Amino acid sequence: MAMYKVVLADDELMALEGLRLMADWEEEGFEICGMCENGEEALSRILDCRPDLVITDIRMPGMDGLELISRVREAGVCDPLFVILSGYGDFDYARTALRHGVRSYLLKPVMEPEWEATLAKVQRELNERSLRKQQQSRMNELLLSAAIAGSLRGESLEAADKEAAALDRIDEQTPGWRYIHLEGVTEADMQWCRSLELPAGTWFIELYANQAGLASADPDQAGPLARRIHAGLRSRGSRRPVTVGPQVRSWRELAASYAGAADTALRFFFHTDLDGPVDYAQSIPPSFSYDLGSFGIADELMAHVECLREEEAGERMRRLFDRFREERTAPEVVYMVGINLVLRSLEALREMGDSSDLGRDFIALVRSEPKSLHALEESLHAFLLQVMRRIRDHREQDSRHPLTQIERYLQQHFREPLTVKELGEQFFIHPVYLGQAFIKKNGISLLEYVHDLRIEEAKKRLGESEETIRLIAEETGYQHYHHFLKEFEKRTGMKPAAYRQLQQSKG
Repeated sequence: MAMYKVVLADDELMALEGLRLMADWEEEGFEICGMCENGEEALSRILDCRPDLVITDIRMPGMDGLELISRVREAGVCDPLFVILSGYGDFDYARTALRHGVRSYLLKPVMEPEWEATLAKVQRELNERSLRKQQQSRMNELLLSAAIAGSLRGESLEAADKEAAALDRIDEQTPGWRYIHLEGVTEADMQWCRSLELPAGTWFIELYANQAGLASADPDQAGPLARRIHAGLRSRGSRRPVTVGPQVRSWRELAASYAGAADTALRFFFHTDLDGPVDYAQSIPPSFSYDLGSFGIADELMAHVECLREEEAGERMRRLFDRFREERTAPEVVYMVGINLVLRSLEALREMGDSSDLGRDFIALVRSEPKSLHALEESLHAFLLQVMRRIRDHREQDSRHPLTQIERYLQQHFREPLTVKELGEQFFIHPVYLGQAFIKKNGISLLEYVHDLRIEEAKKRLGESEETIRLIAEETGYQHYHHFLKEFEKRTGMKPAAYRQLQQSKG
């Protein structure tokens, strides 16, 4: 805890020594920074050491205590509390002293109880004053930080004209500014940064929900401070990148330093093993590829996922991300490919009646800052493995379901006369429930499903054989030729003869 400074002034040496011995000053939290025998000496010492408390005799040669107080007030260099000592019970002196803001007026000889009460009163006032100064200083720092943050966000500074003027005055005393960028910071990271004791002329900037930084009016200190922040985050287990933007002349140009630091942070996408902060001045600007050819590999990967070929899917995943690394694919293209795979996988699950939210972790990673290519690869691979497990589980459950058994039966017996009633009796399911459940599962009625199977078979035979159309109709399950023609044209948009001619022209 900082000690309060006190100056003692009395033209009588014995009285001055008595003041020194009146209290255990250090124990009481005071440091004597001057013992003066006259007003001139006291004034010089006060202006030099700027004490918190002055205890002075009221009558001294050359300059008395009241003039000393007046001269200190006029100088405006400091604002100490004054305690007056006097051997005169003069009420005029007392009134004048009070007008000068003197806290206590003590008559010599000072009695111990009175002295202790006065010193306790002075201590309370100094403590309250110190607390107010700290609070005001903290408030000023927060207002300056808010003004800088507003400037970086492009907000108007009309409401912060006092803070802007204060920062302009700092501009006059510094060779420039630099911005230290922290991307993807968590609330815990933010809290840790807020607790740091920062060098003078440095402000912690809370820019957005997951972006923060430090604005430094001492460019030479930006590098060491960035290394300190980087080491602190690493010791907390955080892999957030710390980057330093280029030097700018004024705080009003800090947006350029911030932009440079943010661009430098893009290096983290391909390099997660950075052993220190990255300085814009030493960083090669990243260049990215925006080629969309990787979507072809993603299509192959998705096909293997749907067919539950884990080994092949893993190989395509490695090929996909190796291509990203080799071509230095732009992060936004990588996100597009990844999100496309997630959405297609979730759609495949939804078609099985699975409203899974498996993709939330990957989507959250894409939305977070920062993210690395390695982290995206691990997250996407884990997601696709989960998708394949879900698909496998659904298919195993589905294979034992009565409706699946009925579908397999229809695929083998669609050429035979079939009715919902007969199928219900065969599989011990009420016909009404069977019809409703089949539509819910497949989106079409059971009889429409049978017609689809029959027409697909007819199309195949029309394209591969010279059999008559009537024979094909009969052998695919249609007892009435006109019924076959109606269902065929309904599904293909053309008559069977035209379809055969089209297929033969292709062959």
